[in-house]
Amino acid sequence: MTQTARPTIEAVAAAQAAKVKIAFNRCIPESESLAEALREAGHEATVMRCSHLLTRAPKADARWLKLNSQIYWTHYVVRVGDRAIDLTRRQFFPDAPQPFIQDWDDLLAEWDDVTERRNWAKELYL
Repeated sequence: MTQTARPTIEAVAAAQAAKVKIAFNRCIPESESLAEALREAGHEATVMRCSHLLTRAPKADARWLKLNSQIYWTHYVVRVGDRAIDLTRRQFFPDAPQPFIQDWDDLLAEWDDVTERRNWAKELYL
């Protein structure tokens, strides 16, 4: 009996990252898509909501810079174990690798508040 090896987290993230054409304001759908692909490949994955960016982002997309202070910025990434995967980081840091994978503790140091994404609409009707 042969057993098929499941795709690595890095391979799934790279495949999903290759599909991302626009980073600005696409973090929810891109993170949801990545999390689903990771789950289908047999990995536990959770979409996380991040708010109040602490790391200075002076080269962020002009639309973010025009909006307001970084304390009002919100972003979504995928947590897989002790790592965070970000497919739309380039909206804040244009020179970031794609995909951007960082240690979970490093993500927590960058954002003031990180929580699991809640599907409020779904919960309202349960």
